[in-house]
Amino acid sequence: MLKDQPRVLLIEPDIAQADSFGRFFTPRGWRVEHIVNTESVLNQVDEESYHLVFLSLSLQDDQGLNLCQQIRYMCSAGIVILHELDDPAERVLAYEQGADAYFVKPIAYREMLSYCKNLIQRVETAFEAESAKGLTEEWSFSFEHKILTTLSGDVLSLSHNESLVLQMLMNNVNEPLSRERLLTALGRRNSRPGDRSLDMLVSKLRTKLKQASGEDNMIMSQYGHGYIFKKKTKTPAFY
Repeated sequence: MLKDQPRVLLIEPDIAQADSFGRFFTPRGWRVEHIVNTESVLNQVDEESYHLVFLSLSLQDDQGLNLCQQIRYMCSAGIVILHELDDPAERVLAYEQGADAYFVKPIAYREMLSYCKNLIQRVETAFEAESAKGLTEEWSFSFEHKILTTLSGDVLSLSHNESLVLQMLMNNVNEPLSRERLLTALGRRNSRPGDRSLDMLVSKLRTKLKQASGEDNMIMSQYGHGYIFKKKTKTPAFY
């Protein structure tokens, strides 16, 4: 169960960076747990409740983004990526794998603190919803908190990009949206021919929407154009 005191997990192989992180956040009341060995990360995330997971992409064997995706499917914790490179393509890929934020080293800690306070509020809301499970008459989507709530009351976390695309589609029910419009909203207007990132994102959304609503094909492909959100007999709560 989450406490008022923020509890965070830092996955960082650089000991000096981890010490700097702890010196800033610990005096501010944060409970910082540091892991270097990635082999135990998933077990710890599964067994414990964290507000935030800070994940360095400086891990060996390029494990960072793969871990990000696995953590996102396991819990509702906010995921913050830490990286040496300010690479737009890497940033977009991180968001597609479920990250909520991306900060470049050396870290501007005060800026990150301000952002993370809002992210923690979203995590607390998701946790409260998950703790109050119960059969409901409809599923719901919250863009603000980036969550889907299923018919049984379970909470499914969404990435920033998943939330953005779903919001656009649900704001235009039964109206097709072009690939160009969706890619522009995602900051990928000039994507290369054959770029399948949008299709992969929509595929993940379809899976989560089926989990939430129990219905198939809520997002339909419009050949040669884009995608359309089909209105069902019950309109979901959208807030």
